[in-house]
Amino acid sequence: QHTQMLNNKMNFWERRASEMKADEKDLISQKENFLVEAKEADNLEIEEDEAVSSLALQIKATLTKKATLRRSLKATKESYCKANNEMVRWEKKCLKKSSA
Repeated sequence: QHTQMLNNKMNFWERRASEMKADEKDLISQKENFLVEAKEADNLEIEEDEAVSSLALQIKATLTKKATLRRSLKATKESYCKANNEMVRWEKKCLKKSSA
């Protein structure tokens, strides 16, 4: 009877050890999955940072182009107004000569 009790205890501890090894394997697997997911998250964050930097450069270039176009438009308007004023003066001059 004593031997049977020792065998039962031994079987219990062997099962418990086996369960603990299975739990350990499961935890190791979970840790590996977590590390893979963390690496993927880091890569996504790097890609996101690169995309944001690229967009920031595109915005800066667009704003620079917009400012350049506005300056060009202003210069063109000024040139047009100057040419128009000269044409009006010329027309007045021509009208004075033709009426004289």
